[in-house]
Amino acid sequence: PDSKLLAVASNVGTKIWDANAGEPKQTLAGPMTTVAWSPDGKVLATAYSGNAVQTWNTADWKLIKALPLGASAVAWSEDGSNLSLMTSSTVTLWDVAADKALPTLDATGPASRVMWTTEKLMASGIGTNVVSVWDIATGKPTKKLEGHTAPITAIAWTPNGKTVASASADKTVRVWDAAKGELLKKLEGHTAAVSVLSWAPSGKQLASGSHDKSVRLWDTVTGKSLKTLENHPAIVTIMDWNGKMLVAGGPSNTVFVWNTTTGQNVRKLEVSGQAQSLSWSPDGKVIATGGVDDSLRIMNPANGATLFKLSLPGDPPSVTALAWSAKGETIASGRANHTAQIWNPQTGKVARDVPTMAPVQEVLWSETNRTLAVGTTDRCVRFFDTSSGKLRATLITDHDQVPAISADGHFRADSEPELVYVVQTESSQDTLSPADFAKKYRWKNSPKDVRLAE
Repeated sequence: PDSKLLAVASNVGTKIWDANAGEPKQTLAGPMTTVAWSPDGKVLATAYSGNAVQTWNTADWKLIKALPLGASAVAWSEDGSNLSLMTSSTVTLWDVAADKALPTLDATGPASRVMWTTEKLMASGIGTNVVSVWDIATGKPTKKLEGHTAPITAIAWTPNGKTVASASADKTVRVWDAAKGELLKKLEGHTAAVSVLSWAPSGKQLASGSHDKSVRLWDTVTGKSLKTLENHPAIVTIMDWNGKMLVAGGPSNTVFVWNTTTGQNVRKLEVSGQAQSLSWSPDGKVIATGGVDDSLRIMNPANGATLFKLSLPGDPPSVTALAWSAKGETIASGRANHTAQIWNPQTGKVARDVPTMAPVQEVLWSETNRTLAVGTTDRCVRFFDTSSGKLRATLITDHDQVPAISADGHFRADSEPELVYVVQTESSQDTLSPADFAKKYRWKNSPKDVRLAE
């Protein structure tokens, strides 16, 4: 923190360098891929590809503790009281003083979206303290929305795409003007981490679900809490709101249906295993639910009956994302087994089954229903042609840009992206930079041929 020392992690160990003299001072044994200094500089945290996180005393460089948890990235809270342990699918806060882990935040399902798009903008930042807003056309970051003091767990856009809300383990929800980068409201009232958000269709009211086992309804114009929906059996991590009725659940086999006008619980739906995804049909008459088994269920919230059960084997089988098409004729599902499907809910048959390359976090239809966008845990959004099931293009969230890549190899980015072409030949597999690939194979990149959605 005082810029006097530099920690460099590698697969053979971490070296501590004197930044002024350019000389090594200490070596910490063992392969490591990420390091983080505590704010006061007295502790260094290290991790290696999901192996045990270690903390070191920087006064004598002795190991303080090997935490009983792994992580692919680590980050300290501003006051040094908590250490965030992040993987591609979870965020766990380690309470330093109590020497114990706080509840883990799930970052795989639609309850805590890694990123999502409107027509022109995309937001990302799950697992960090900052929401990044991107221009999809150029792949360039436009705004950094700063203010949260703990990792962000959910991001949600208003239907008009002008306002974005973020939820955090700091127990707050923040509402932002995405174009201006301005904080509009800070919503406080939850007593534990907030894990899921859902806007009402009007874009003026917001629902937030929390680890305090409650859902709060907010007026985002005034910033006031309108209602608190309590007595959920577990933390609330999934939710969908059609403006009149709200459905909420979490790591239990009970899903609550609420009348948000009266604040009354009108139905408790029993599902098989833990519910992981929820979605109202466009007409508000039925609910689609996905859980830890290999099925999605279409349920009648009026009587709790299961109308249809759509199953497809897979490992792991979890249905982690659901989205109805605009008129409700079809429903898309995303799964932890690196696939996404388009179903006919009336016949129970799969129209399309596509590989997604990573566990699915969210699925979204284009306005024309010709494209299905699939967000996955590898920081990508993949765009599929719904009639053919073919991959149309991919967005990759990089540190400072979002390059878009077509299925046939063309790419579009604000500046030269750090991409490689992998060429499979009869005798070898070659990895080439875009420049080397273009030269060797007489290839000319055509950014205008990169089309995300129709």
